[in-house]
Amino acid sequence: MPVRALLYDGLGYLKECNEFRNMHKAEHDFDSDTGFLSGMNNSDKIHPIITLIFYYGESPWDGPVTLSGMMTDIPEELRPFFSDYKINLVQILDSVHYQFYNEDVRYIS
Repeated sequence: MPVRALLYDGLGYLKECNEFRNMHKAEHDFDSDTGFLSGMNNSDKIHPIITLIFYYGESPWDGPVTLSGMMTDIPEELRPFFSDYKINLVQILDSVHYQFYNEDVRYIS
């Protein structure tokens, strides 16, 4: 699941960056040569993507919640260079800890 969430988030960021590139290309308003190469001006900012994964299985989640949890052993000397990625997991089994105001969500729990 961490790889899938990472892919979805990455594609969302790529979509927004491509929108900037297309806009600047159409308007011919890149602020530098590097802006032309990257497709974005220095002033362009993308929006954060926050992915929530709602797990409503009958048994507790037993899969990895981080990219590193899916990896073979990473040598200590390489760990500073590895970008880990974690998922935001909400288990509906734990719904006694959450208060849902939306009737549809209340029905699931």
